[in-house]
Amino acid sequence: MKQKILKYSLLTTILGVTIWSCKKEQTTTATQTIPTNQITVLNSNNRSNGMVLSFPDMNTFKETVEDLENQVEYLDNNFINTYSHLSEDEINVIEEEIGFNENQPLIDFENQHGFSSLRAKIDEESEIYNQIEYPSEDIIDPDDDVIFDDNIRTVLNIHHEVIINDTMYRINQDGSYLRIDTVDLELLSSTRGSGSNSSNFWSNFPKVSLHSRKDSTTSCGRNREAKKKESGNYRIKWMMKLYNLPWDGGLKLRVKGYKKKKKRWKKYRSYCEVAWKGKFCDKDGDLTLGDNNWTPSNRPNKKKWKWDTDGSTKSKDKIIWGSFIAVGITHIENLDI
Repeated sequence: MKQKILKYSLLTTILGVTIWSCKKEQTTTATQTIPTNQITVLNSNNRSNGMVLSFPDMNTFKETVEDLENQVEYLDNNFINTYSHLSEDEINVIEEEIGFNENQPLIDFENQHGFSSLRAKIDEESEIYNQIEYPSEDIIDPDDDVIFDDNIRTVLNIHHEVIINDTMYRINQDGSYLRIDTVDLELLSSTRGSGSNSSNFWSNFPKVSLHSRKDSTTSCGRNREAKKKESGNYRIKWMMKLYNLPWDGGLKLRVKGYKKKKKRWKKYRSYCEVAWKGKFCDKDGDLTLGDNNWTPSNRPNKKKWKWDTDGSTKSKDKIIWGSFIAVGITHIENLDI
């Protein structure tokens, strides 16, 4: 690792550009605006996997995940700008040679709190999965998770749980979530298992409620699992969701690119684009966003890219369309409402 850091520093010095080139600098910047003294880690007395992050309020939670995302984006953009004169293949080679990791701010956050996150678990399992050249359909890709964003995965534990103020939440894979209006880690642990996705099951628990991904006031809640398509040595993975979580909601589109090298798949930087078309309205039925034209967002030399609508979760159309581009592969998907 020391050799990689020295090589990284030498290359950036030659180019005359200063970017984050050591773990110490990344740690300082990643935590500058995050109120770390207000974020605590709670542990269950009876379960070694009962570790949960606790935030004092919803604003602190939202500011933390936003700041983590900004730090990753800032670090990644600096890397891209430094090597923008290189081809896609060359910039991917440089990244591997110097050991650059745009997610270092997320790792620093986890290490600072001594926290075992959902992100770290999925990353570890994905490393194993991506070594399978042709995985069978019965082998689930760990990255195909209901939580698709690394900054959110960073603040959830391995069971998709978090504490905000005096409320505990667990996100289920079908897009619903469990809300527990007390801080009781033993109760939280006991909810893991059969019945956790059934409203009837929780009707006898006054402090526990199941919130469906679709409620009576919106047409939101359709989940589309991540899918993938391959062309030669390249793979594109896309995700399209319309959902409502305790801290966020709306239409989410994500795309990632991969390249096969020595029979294993690795994330690969390329031109990425996501686009959508459709119409959204507020709960009163008034149009707030969208039309029948494509709304695109794109960046060069990215491993992944995304598009989020601004909070509106009700569709005026029966179908929302999404377009995804990465590693030279294009795919168009529709989401039935």
